[in-house]
Amino acid sequence: MSTDVMTDPELLAALSGQQYLMLRPTGAVAAEFERVAAAVREIAPDGVSFPGAPHVTLGGFAVPDRLEELRDCVSDWAAGSAPLRVAIEALTVSSSPHRVVVLRVRRTAELMAAMTAVREKARQAGLIELDDGIAPERWVFHLSVAYGRGVADEDWDRFATEVAQLPVGPLEEEISEAELAVYGRHEHRGVFPLGGATGEP
Repeated sequence: MSTDVMTDPELLAALSGQQYLMLRPTGAVAAEFERVAAAVREIAPDGVSFPGAPHVTLGGFAVPDRLEELRDCVSDWAAGSAPLRVAIEALTVSSSPHRVVVLRVRRTAELMAAMTAVREKARQAGLIELDDGIAPERWVFHLSVAYGRGVADEDWDRFATEVAQLPVGPLEEEISEAELAVYGRHEHRGVFPLGGATGEP
């Protein structure tokens, strides 16, 4: 898939120097994401921004000077990881300060094991993880649909009420590769087949 995950200039600027390991759905889950995102865009107030493509984040890093080591780490992890199934559970809206519309993804033992394994491998290599303050056991797997940090409280509350009424299909798909997105002035991505060889951003 060639579409950049992040296309909003403000979001890209905020991500500069960071790297994210993610799963990119391309089948049934991606189609449902696009349907829901289109419906959310129709009712979104000014100030809401959107990702360029669906993605489920497994880990975030901040090692712009150690990219080759990070790629090697991800490659080793991917080679030993089986394809992963992603299943949509519900459409939810988080409150301040994050204000994100997400398609929540079912928490499975396989996703937890994959996320824990790659983060531990990176930690052992001394690669710096982004400190989001959320331990792996409390992480909520999701596909971000919209971001609203700059929206006024009353507008966001009204928007959240409307979003909660949108229907969502309980769809799932198996994903056979992971992507490492590297952010500088632009987004660069590498593909890492799960159980196979690797490409480079």
